[in-house]
Amino acid sequence: MDGHEVVSLLHGEVGLSPWPRALLADEGVTALGRLLREYYEAVRDFQPPAQAVWCDPDARWRPGQIMPHGDLTSWNSVWAGDRLAGVIDWDLAIPGEALDDLAQLAWYSVPLRLPDRQR
Repeated sequence: MDGHEVVSLLHGEVGLSPWPRALLADEGVTALGRLLREYYEAVRDFQPPAQAVWCDPDARWRPGQIMPHGDLTSWNSVWAGDRLAGVIDWDLAIPGEALDDLAQLAWYSVPLRLPDRQR
């Protein structure tokens, strides 16, 4: 888009607590994982310009890295009924490893903690 940021509206419900019904089923977490895999496939060849500025001033692009979301959690997902409409809040995206997003998604999406400690 010729160097311009494009912003659009995702219609749906943000995955805040209490979670949308879709996130309470295996299919919801599976949809997030599938979206993550498809996103990484789409951006695997992306290389940012050398003068790119990141939210973390110490972030540096290295060969083999990708652009992870950086904050992939249920509350940054948007749901239209039982369908994942998309992911929002990309302000923490910096060069990194795919495993970082996957680990964060698992940490916040799988109920390993008591409900009052999930946020």
